[in-house]
Amino acid sequence: MKDVPLPETGRADPPLDHRSPRPLHTSSREQRRDILVALSAATAYFVLHLVTPHIPASTLNAIGLTTFLSLVLILLFTATAARAMRALPLVLIQLSVAAILTVPQAVQSVFPDASLLSFMRHPALLRFYGALMAVPGLYGLLLVWLAVCFGALLSRLFREFKMLLPVGVTLALVDLYVVFGGGLVRQAESGKSEVAAMAMSALTVQLPAQRPTGGAAPMLLAVGFADFLFIAMFFACFVRFGIPSRNVLIALIFTLVLYMTLVVITGLSLPALIPIAVVCLGMNLRYFRYKRAEAFALLYAGLLVAAILTAMTLWAHNGSGP
Repeated sequence: MKDVPLPETGRADPPLDHRSPRPLHTSSREQRRDILVALSAATAYFVLHLVTPHIPASTLNAIGLTTFLSLVLILLFTATAARAMRALPLVLIQLSVAAILTVPQAVQSVFPDASLLSFMRHPALLRFYGALMAVPGLYGLLLVWLAVCFGALLSRLFREFKMLLPVGVTLALVDLYVVFGGGLVRQAESGKSEVAAMAMSALTVQLPAQRPTGGAAPMLLAVGFADFLFIAMFFACFVRFGIPSRNVLIALIFTLVLYMTLVVITGLSLPALIPIAVVCLGMNLRYFRYKRAEAFALLYAGLLVAAILTAMTLWAHNGSGP
């Protein structure tokens, strides 16, 4: 009679596979923690926006502290809120609410005479959206919430974690064009396009600036809608594919604070998606595995995108572009 091996009573954990989404059972405790941190960061950011203009001190250190503290809080909200959106119905519900609260006002700011927004001329709606805009920092916070919802929704398009690398690199290259080429930022700063300038104003989140009473100048910093959207997309993907992201968030906050300091020192508009992609992708390079053919295909695609954007930039700078 043959000896038949008895089945093991324990069950080994399956190997970590980043090619397909893992079930979002990482821990309800972690999800609750993300929700709590996101709500706390949003509340602190909102309160900071309210109290900053009333702080009596006007030294450069006080102005810098309040400005960069608000940046830390809004980044913390973006990442943790994206991590907490693990169910598609939750994402869609929040996206709908955020869009109702922000999109009409954003479109109205860019196209004040748009006939499509005639319904907003109802007195009750005018009062409602007027009240939203009157509260300091509220519209910016709602705009970030909308970006987070879009980012969480976009993250569901990824079926393999390795898809995130070419997408992130492409986004960084496009952001270079937007800022330094002929994109929205370039058009808005040149003064040639009034619509671009209004769009920039409607789709950027102004960080609270303390009003100086002495010689110190306020730090008028703003972060674009797309930056929050893609931060949210990255962190939502980390949750979907079981990638640890705590250290990534810490590194991202530290990097962007230094990056925005460079913006203050130079006075230049710089593409934020580059440091975002470098941190979010660079700290997870060990998870990207490609076959030889895939690697060459990605290389050729990247070179093609870079060549197209370079040509568009030269065309715009020569004055023959839009």
